[in-house]
Amino acid sequence: MLQFRSVALAGDYPVSFQVAVSTENMSDPAVTGLVQSFVDVVHASPDFLLTSGTRSTSYTETITAGA
Repeated sequence: MLQFRSVALAGDYPVSFQVAVSTENMSDPAVTGLVQSFVDVVHASPDFLLTSGTRSTSYTETITAGA
């Protein structure tokens, strides 16, 4: 999850953004490079600040009872 906030204010407060990254294969090494490219683009903007970034993965599988 990436969290950014605007430098400009809406009233008295910055605007917050949360960006979730997802793909079918989060362990593919290309994912890290793509996420970093996105962070670099937003970070280069004078209009936004990266406030946090975390990475977590999970695996979900449907389980059914045997007959």
